[in-house]
Amino acid sequence: MGNYVFGPAMIPDKEIYRNPNKAVNEPHYVMFSTKTIEQLRTKFHANKFDNKVNINHDGIAVNEVIMTKSFLLNKNNRNSIPENFTHLPDGTWMIEYEIENDGIWSMIEEKKINGFSVEGVFQYANSSIS
Repeated sequence: MGNYVFGPAMIPDKEIYRNPNKAVNEPHYVMFSTKTIEQLRTKFHANKFDNKVNINHDGIAVNEVIMTKSFLLNKNNRNSIPENFTHLPDGTWMIEYEIENDGIWSMIEEKKINGFSVEGVFQYANSSIS
């Protein structure tokens, strides 16, 4: 039996800290709506990004990491997730990967890797930054 990791990829309306960038020249927060997360998940799978994995957005592909689950949390599937995730809101994008890469699994066990991050280039909308 393999090693698996499971958790949220994106949580609706959760503030995510961002450093200053070309669009916003000061530290700020961004968030994604339930609808946007659903659209991103659909596009992610349509583009076959399921097994395109890297560490900390370094652009170096990691092999032997296989997506085994991907779903949006709702009242019908909430009872199928571990109790420590039941507080997450509907619309949360949950994912699971099987880790066959021993080096990656060691990094997870050593807590050098501790979560998921969806990589993408996003536009700012409805900005409240003055």
